[in-house]
Amino acid sequence: MQVNKDAAANALSWGSTFTTIGVVLLSLAGLIMLLISISGDVLVIFSGILLNAPFIVPGIFLARAGKKRKRITTLFDKYLGIFHDDLSLSLLNLAALSKTPLIKVRANIQYMIKLKFFPNAYISKENRLMFREDAESYQAAH
Repeated sequence: MQVNKDAAANALSWGSTFTTIGVVLLSLAGLIMLLISISGDVLVIFSGILLNAPFIVPGIFLARAGKKRKRITTLFDKYLGIFHDDLSLSLLNLAALSKTPLIKVRANIQYMIKLKFFPNAYISKENRLMFREDAESYQAAH
């Protein structure tokens, strides 16, 4: 059983960075629009909207990505509190204990695996969080 808390801390750090950069880009876009709208010319305002696209699109993307990483890190801590030392707890039980639909818990755990919060892990057909080195011992016991 492996848990990589460093990966979670790293994801939280990157989440904060993404959010900050996103907010800065969106703020720059707002400032540019404010300065352009002062002119009142429709053509200039339309040009300003096109000029802002390189700030708005990445700004929204980065702000959302940052929020998602912060949310998944918070969920990771919550799930670890529920798992305690038994990471082989079924996702169905985890869903019930966290009051979250199973499909959402499964998607969250899958994303955590992708971010390497659980190295060498996968979700079994029985909806259990499994680790490659523990899979043989689990199959032998069940």
